[in-house]
Order: sequence, then structure tokens, then C-alpha cells
Amino acid sequence: MTVSDKKQGVDTDGDNEADYYTANVLSANDYYPFGWSMPGRKFNSGDYRFGFNGQEQDTEWGGGQAVSFKFRIHDPRIGKFLSVDPLASEYPWYTPYQFAGNSPILNLDLEGLEPLDYKTISNSLNDGKAALGYKLTVFADQPGSGGDRDTYESRYWTGVDVGHSFVKLEKINTDGTITSQTFGFYPINSVNPARNTTSPGQIKDNSSSPSEVSSVFNLSEKEFNQVLDYVKKSENNVYDLDTYNCTDFVIGCAKEAGVVIPDTEGKWPLGSGSNPGDLGEDLKILKENQLWSQPQPVED
Repeated sequence: MTVSDKKQGVDTDGDNEADYYTANVLSANDYYPFGWSMPGRKFNSGDYRFGFNGQEQDTEWGGGQAVSFKFRIHDPRIGKFLSVDPLASEYPWYTPYQFAGNSPILNLDLEGLEPLDYKTISNSLNDGKAALGYKLTVFADQPGSGGDRDTYESRYWTGVDVGHSFVKLEKINTDGTITSQTFGFYPINSVNPARNTTSPGQIKDNSSSPSEVSSVFNLSEKEFNQVLDYVKKSENNVYDLDTYNCTDFVIGCAKEAGVVIPDTEGKWPLGSGSNPGDLGEDLKILKENQLWSQPQPVED
């Protein structure tokens, strides 16, 4: 259900004064697991374009059932995307058209990309080749157009843009090849400071995600493995908007790499916590003042 911030007054005694208020419901839907609306169990006022997984409904074909994700179009009637996953080559065990890893109850598909887990990340990076060096990159996709400490920015019709923080781990090999994984921490279910701030957490692929600010750190083998251990411990953590969100995950990864990033607390309605807006600005300041921890040599 989607409810606007307007409330509707109800006058029961004819004195032109509201005796009580009702919610202004923009849409309500019951879905089958892959997002097909159940017949007779949906409502839309006509003023709300979004639906399953918070994505925009495509009304041009299929009776308006198609769902437009960032990278692909999803057909919830058959539970598949209509084009090949841009990351298909990295996940040969999946059909390139599957939705949410074929686990729509467990997984939330945010962009039409694949879910990730520790095993996939670790197997990819531990390729059996001799390492020349290791790197960690920290990214901040700040809210809106970026460039400030906003904890969120309003977007017409689509609610708020809270941004996102994520990381990339790289292993540089002596034969000149590089293996990498780019990922972040997400809630499986939607979270909202006014209703529900927590959800089971999940690691998701961010290899095609935008960012305004990024910083690269050289790691030792020990620090690299410490970050991987942290990812393993964190992948099933509870996502909490106020206490452990995507930015807290990134700051934790950096700490395991010996990099201390300030954990600035921003505020939003009914809550506060770490956020991509402050992370981006803190990264800029630290970079300007050259306050990074010194990189460690690669261990034999």
C-alpha cells in the first residue's frame, strides 16, 4: 500500500469541521511472488506510477503488468526479465533472464542486477593466482545531485533519494590480470523511518552503480582477508536504517583494512545515523588533508 502525506477530513455531523481523518491511499496491491498483481486485489488512484519492489509500472504493453527496473524490464507474469542480465558472464549458473536469483521471497531485486553472497565474492577474488597487490575502493552515491551532507532528498512522486554507499575489492595478479567485486549492503524488504527501520540484510552487486565520491586504498594480504571475513560476518546482519545501514557496512569494511573514516551522524525525520551524504563529504576532507592511514606492503 502507498499512502500520501495528505489526510482527508471526514465531517459526520455537518458542522463543516473534520471529526476524524482518513488516509489518502494512492495504491494498494497484493502480489504473487514474482510481482504479478492478484486479480481483484489491486487499486490505483491513477496518480501513482510505481508498484512492485518500488519500481515504475510500464503501461505500454501486457496490460500494464511490466515493471521497469534500472537496467531491464521485468515481466511478473512469467517471473523473468525480458533481456539478458548485463552481468550474466559473471554468473554462469543462472539463466541470464532470472529475477532475484529465482528466490523472490528471500531476495529483493533493486536494479535488475544479480544478488551476491560471500561465497561468490570470495571464490571470484581467490582465483589461485599469485598476487602483486590488493585494493579497496570506497564509493559514496550521495542523495540527489550530490556534493553536500544531505541525508536524503525528496523526489517528486517517488519518495526520497537516500543515496547509497558501497565498496570494491580488487586483487592485482603478477600476470597482469585483475579480479574484482563491487558490492554493498541492502535491506531485503523496504525500510522507512516512519514505519519499519529494520529488515534482513543482503549483499548486492554494485558494479554498474553511479557515485559522486570514491577513494582507493592499498591493502596488505592480511587486510584484504580481514575485509573478506567482515563481509562474511555481515552478509546476514539485520539492516537497520539508524544503526547498521549501507554506510555502516562500508565504514566497517574500511576499518578492517586499517582505514579510519569518520562516522558522521546525520538526521532525518524520526531518526539519525550514518549516511552516504556525510560519507562523501568526509572522504573529500580526508583526501584533501591526506589523513589516510599508510598503505601496508603486500605480504609474502
